[in-house]
Amino acid sequence: MTEYPLSALSLTSLIRTAICCLWAVSSYPTLTAQDANRRGLHAGDLVAMTVATNLLGQSVDNFSLAGAASPVDPGSPSEVITSEGKQEVDVTEAYLRALDPDEEILIILRQKVYLREDLELSDRINFTFQEGPGQFQLLDNAVDLTINGAVNAPFKEIFIGEGHVHLGKKYAKVDWFGSKPDAVFDSSDLELKSYGTKSYHGYRKALAAVKGKGRIEFGYGGYAMVDTTDGVRTLFGRERGKHRVSKGALTLHLRYENSEDVLYDSIEVYGQGMGKTYLLCERYNADGFQPGGIEYSPARSLGWTDSDSNLEFQATFTDQVNAGQNYLDLKDASMAGIFKSGQTVFARNGGMGFDVDGGQFNVVREIRGARIIFEYPFQRDLSVENASSIGGLSAFTMPVEGRTVQVQFNRDPGFASRKAPGGPDKTFSYGNNLFRLVSDDGNNTYTIENVAGKFNDPAGTRYAENELRVMKSRTLFLATRTLRGGWVRDMSVRANYNAFTVSNLVDCGAERVHMLYKANEKGGLTLNGDGGLNFRMKDCVIEAAPGQWVGSQIARSMTNFVSTGTRWINIKHAIIEFSEGTKFIGDYFFFDAKNTERASPMGGNQPIGVMSVGLTTGNTLFRDCEFVQMGGDGVILNNDINQWSATAGGRVTIEDCTMSAIDVDALISIKSPGLFINGLRGSGVVSSIFGATGSGPEETDLTSVSGVGQNGETAFTIGGVSKINDFEFIGNFDQVFRSPPQSLLMRNSLAVWQGGRSDDIDDRRISHGALVTGAGDAGRTNFRTDVEMEIHGMPIVTNVPGFKFDAAMNPLDKFEFTLVRPKLYYKVSNNEYRFDGVGPNQVVTYDASSQ
Repeated sequence: MTEYPLSALSLTSLIRTAICCLWAVSSYPTLTAQDANRRGLHAGDLVAMTVATNLLGQSVDNFSLAGAASPVDPGSPSEVITSEGKQEVDVTEAYLRALDPDEEILIILRQKVYLREDLELSDRINFTFQEGPGQFQLLDNAVDLTINGAVNAPFKEIFIGEGHVHLGKKYAKVDWFGSKPDAVFDSSDLELKSYGTKSYHGYRKALAAVKGKGRIEFGYGGYAMVDTTDGVRTLFGRERGKHRVSKGALTLHLRYENSEDVLYDSIEVYGQGMGKTYLLCERYNADGFQPGGIEYSPARSLGWTDSDSNLEFQATFTDQVNAGQNYLDLKDASMAGIFKSGQTVFARNGGMGFDVDGGQFNVVREIRGARIIFEYPFQRDLSVENASSIGGLSAFTMPVEGRTVQVQFNRDPGFASRKAPGGPDKTFSYGNNLFRLVSDDGNNTYTIENVAGKFNDPAGTRYAENELRVMKSRTLFLATRTLRGGWVRDMSVRANYNAFTVSNLVDCGAERVHMLYKANEKGGLTLNGDGGLNFRMKDCVIEAAPGQWVGSQIARSMTNFVSTGTRWINIKHAIIEFSEGTKFIGDYFFFDAKNTERASPMGGNQPIGVMSVGLTTGNTLFRDCEFVQMGGDGVILNNDINQWSATAGGRVTIEDCTMSAIDVDALISIKSPGLFINGLRGSGVVSSIFGATGSGPEETDLTSVSGVGQNGETAFTIGGVSKINDFEFIGNFDQVFRSPPQSLLMRNSLAVWQGGRSDDIDDRRISHGALVTGAGDAGRTNFRTDVEMEIHGMPIVTNVPGFKFDAAMNPLDKFEFTLVRPKLYYKVSNNEYRFDGVGPNQVVTYDASSQ
């Protein structure tokens, strides 16, 4: 091997290369070109590493994954490399305190260093650890060790004790803090059988060490993410109070029993790959809770400044906020002082009752007078006319600021909740005026206060009864416990409760994570998407345990949830509660409702199928996805909370997807917020191809047919006319449309009949009409429907109408079915039909003149 003189290399470059070298070779058996590429090294680096390892007296060939014996005996002196060369040194606390180099040095630590007091080391001091001796022992939980230079070590414990370690280079391995991959588990369902180490506390210490913008690495094997004892958690908590016992495999923030949360933005936690790194939980933790999987941040609304106790952190904004704009205007510039660049906020536009919030998270970018400019555009119209509201008030006159008035709250019919306006937060809006609930009589009489400084209508303004609408406060406020930039990558995780707690966050995600969720009687969800902005899933596998199907929700104004290349196994999704911009691109969905059982109480009141898309949601996209379902109500269906005058943000779009449905009631049943299909290939055995299909209204209409339920009132829907183009279904079906579509334009569509769900033609199958069933509202004008569809081989009963359309048809409505080689039947008597052979091709038309 060529020898290089020390003078030929830059000392700083050599030290850094040596650090990189020892880190790499102490973690992997042989540093191949593939390993080097993964770690960002190049061919020239490998040459320099060879030089460096010779200089340090080590050969790359001496290291193995299992951890070769240290080339020096336990207790031998450490090595220190400087520009003078290398020398053996007894590294002690006193030695490190006296060390103040004016150049970078490398310490190869082979001894245990006992620390009795705080110690902060220069960023010129770098450490490398090898297998064998070499550790820091923090002798008191009050001791802080700060290492500003690089630390590189294999997967072994190098920091002992309950003192706090701070790593300036923002990188740590959980094993450095005592975690070990020594768990024994069942590979079929990741059931934790036994373990030698409770590894959660080591992860917690690593998280505290790297803090914001840090990276935490897990090694190969199974880690029992079981928490340590109450006493140890108390010691490590120090002045903040003890840490709460973990409720999952990973929590990307620290939590204390005094309810304090310490959030670390831009945290990345990663392993060695799915099926290589396993994070495993017990069925119950020390507090009797059933641990979940990954918790990104505190639960929804924690840390929000939206109650009557912090009115100074709430700002009112003008009536108009259009979808697509990245700003809003406060009612007055004096309220802009609440905000500053980089803050996370929530813009609320009412909500379902006084519970579910309608609105969007955002991040302040700039402030110009009364205008707040954000990092991200608003995904839906947040104008006051489209707010989600819940009732009105009796006639009253606006009091002066800070004064009160007594009113009657006129709840909308059907709203059963007895919650007072504002709910527990005690603030609410009447139109675009902010009020505070002062007291109530236990029924519907309320004393309310005109909140000062929020630029409400002038005192003396007279309101007629129900002139405006009551809603959850329409304000812009701070979200102080919101995680930003948290990512989990390359691991398999076992969860018993919520697998992914996705709430109160911005710009977070999971990549190449295999999550196996084994539900139980306590409830829980695979994905608890409970409000946030920009969550990404990429190339993940999310599956229920064998024999189970379980629920998932993207809810509570979750905005821009995007999944690409993810496989969902026996997961029933609910996209509901004002969620906006949900996208599945290249995903695979498998749902077997016939051979599995619902495993938890969550999700039991919703239709059974791969996907329920809510009436309050908007701009949901499925592109290049594959759906496979056995049993259930439908593949993609409607279901949601009541809209309560909410505006749906836009239609459901299905592009270039395939669906295979066996013994499913309907392939697709999407009405409001509208449906757009452009490329869908379906097959299987279904009762009807389409259930309640269509939308409302046309772009010029002011009401929709979404069925809000407030005394027949309906809410405006932006989705517009539904459109189906390039659609094909091949298989067994009894009906085409189970109910009359509304506001539907359908072209280039084909169905090939290969039989019904049973072999016999009977009254059950044809009594409601084989082509269109009239389960609509009799007498209600239908929004324009224009359907053209070609159907091959379908049975037609010549003396029984193929249409049963109860609604009053619009003069422009038209159904045109081209029947190719129809099978002709004649009804002789009840449940007795005569087959008259295959008929000629024919065009069947049904329009308003047919009624």
